[in-house]
Amino acid sequence: MVSESSKNSNFLPYRSYELLLFSLQSVVLTTRAHYEVTLSQLKSGDSGLITRVDTTDVILAKLASRGIVPGAHVNILVQGNPCLITTNNDEWALSDQEASGIHVTRDGSAVSKLKSLFNWS
Repeated sequence: MVSESSKNSNFLPYRSYELLLFSLQSVVLTTRAHYEVTLSQLKSGDSGLITRVDTTDVILAKLASRGIVPGAHVNILVQGNPCLITTNNDEWALSDQEASGIHVTRDGSAVSKLKSLFNWS
């Protein structure tokens, strides 16, 4: 039985929180395409969070050994070919082929803010 005091509380029922969380996750997933860009599309001084890497197995292994993996934060120092980046306090030069396969959400985008707020990867 629900008490009178709980009816007047400022809290939503548990199911409402589940629906709200599901809705926010859906927003992140459906709007990702609008905010996700490749490293080759960023400008010098831009930064973001790596969301995925689409490339060959050989290049994927090379990038992974450098810590250039989904979830890593990356800064663009110099855009071009090669593209000079920093990640995990290390500087790396990436070819245009490598940079074009690395997808990121820019820092400051709505998706980036929601993901950090709810600790989603």
